[in-house]
Amino acid sequence: MADLNSYYISNYTNDTWTNLITTSSKSLILSIGATNDSDDPVICEIRITDSTGTEQFKLLPSIELPPHDGISNSDRIVLQKGYKIDVKASAPGVTFMVNLAENESI
Repeated sequence: MADLNSYYISNYTNDTWTNLITTSSKSLILSIGATNDSDDPVICEIRITDSTGTEQFKLLPSIELPPHDGISNSDRIVLQKGYKIDVKASAPGVTFMVNLAENESI
């Protein structure tokens, strides 16, 4: 049986890729999203990199997230052990979250 876990981050350096989670086992993304709680629009991105830091997939291409709005995706994506979910935002106020099913047998 897989472990279901949620991860989030709301502290990051503007315009800098920040690691949300590095998988410790084979994992399945159940949902991923970003919420802008600020009063200004913020440009956001989410990507998956392999264990060497090479970008493998852009989950959320650069998009302007309006004030007090959010975006989410529930496509199922399998991540290998050591893969990373990185996030980036142009300004403070965004919370990124991901829900994973984590288990080597996925």
